[in-house]
Amino acid sequence: MLTKIKNEGVVAVIRAKDHEEALGYINACLNGGVKAIELTYTIPNVVELIKHVSENYKDALVGVGSVLNGKMAKDAIEAGAAYVVSPGFSDEVNTVCQEMNTLYLPGCMTVTEVMNALEKGNKMVKLFPGEVFGPK
Repeated sequence: MLTKIKNEGVVAVIRAKDHEEALGYINACLNGGVKAIELTYTIPNVVELIKHVSENYKDALVGVGSVLNGKMAKDAIEAGAAYVVSPGFSDEVNTVCQEMNTLYLPGCMTVTEVMNALEKGNKMVKLFPGEVFGPK
């Protein structure tokens, strides 16, 4: 999955007030050639949306974002999420993802957090929050 995401070059992070709005963004992304879609837990009932998108949009690389604990990760993976993104590193989320053979992209801000995430077996991290680092 990591190779597929890297090959896409862009992951569209979808935040929406409801499923209808989210589906509009998803369709726009897919029609524009962006296949990697991260549906965040800020979308109401996102697990249902993940299930719908993973079953009906075969070209989409569906992941879940804003994951804060193991239950959130497990529910999303069972619904069809192929990767999990969190705003920080979580041992609990890391364990669930490893047990369920799912890519975990933890958010990290410090070198220590990055090193910890890599030592726990993750191949990539998300620098978060990105605006703190700037383009350099």
